[in-house]
Amino acid sequence: MTSGASLDAVGSVSTGPTLRGKVCLGCGQAKEYSAFHRRRHSPDGYRPRCKQCRKASSRAYYEKNVDALKAKSAQFRCEQPKRARACVSAWITRNRSKKRARDREYHREHREEKLAYNKTPERRAAHRANAKYQKARRKAAIAATVQPITAEQWEEIQASYLMLCVYCLERCDDLTMDHVVALNRGGDHTAGNVVPACRKCNREKTDKSVVVFLAERPITAQPIMGRGSGPTLRGSEK
Repeated sequence: MTSGASLDAVGSVSTGPTLRGKVCLGCGQAKEYSAFHRRRHSPDGYRPRCKQCRKASSRAYYEKNVDALKAKSAQFRCEQPKRARACVSAWITRNRSKKRARDREYHREHREEKLAYNKTPERRAAHRANAKYQKARRKAAIAATVQPITAEQWEEIQASYLMLCVYCLERCDDLTMDHVVALNRGGDHTAGNVVPACRKCNREKTDKSVVVFLAERPITAQPIMGRGSGPTLRGSEK
């Protein structure tokens, strides 16, 4: 806080008509209200300790009771697996960038361990079984399509997008078929559900919806909107 800040009887701080705050009961420093979590039932609407103090306190409590907390979490996952999976999915949705950064750091630190683990006979057998299962599902979904896409239609689709990947807009000579609605989510193998994508983007999209995948990319193309006149950049529509 700036010099000259004034404290009232309840510990609030005022440094001007638009800048207000309070004194943290943890560190004793005067901070703006944005440094405190909100609490409906508090007199001023904020918690008495700042975010930094509460985070430090939570970390200290976790380190002191780490074994008991892990056991409690394991029990919760065992007794209520559906709720546990829902909680994890909700957290990942709210913290997608943090999750990706954490995963990259973990893979970097445990690269050799993961490589050695994936080379074990059990993991190799599991990978082969999963690949065989996914291939069978994909083959069944394509066979169930009433009017599957033809080679001529695929050539026309690639030409309509100027041989560009609809997601990264890079020119690619070996474009792959990306299903707008993934086959394992009920999509069909028709010309209306197929767009050209490079192998990297196709692999990253996996079975995500177009809305979710495009939201994760800062600048990209909208494949459905660009049919017939090449890809259309997000935000470029009039």
